[in-house]
Amino acid sequence: MLLLADRNYAAADLITAFAATGAHLLIRCKNGRTLPPIHRCHDGSWLSVIGSQRIRVMARISITTTNGSYTGDYRLITTLLDAHRYPAADGQVDGGMVSGSCLMGLLGLLGAKFCPLP
Repeated sequence: MLLLADRNYAAADLITAFAATGAHLLIRCKNGRTLPPIHRCHDGSWLSVIGSQRIRVMARISITTTNGSYTGDYRLITTLLDAHRYPAADGQVDGGMVSGSCLMGLLGLLGAKFCPLP
């Protein structure tokens, strides 16, 4: 199971409680939150810790809607730590068809495309 949550659910105690259920998490967190890198991954994401929970941080997203596109800095955190199996820059949407990893493909269905970090 993958739990999607918005930024007000990125509190350490909530993340720990959600992860304890066995569900994987994908949560947008506030941009100003300090998430120091423990390890940098090949896809531009990095591993960090919130409370006692290990997480992976992805920080740039492009959203396309009927009103146009917007690329901005959003911090997404996940408990899916394997950057080779769930690469951050792999969620491409082409003509409504989703290719790439399950994690980013799911967001692709919501209209998101991930951009490599600068």
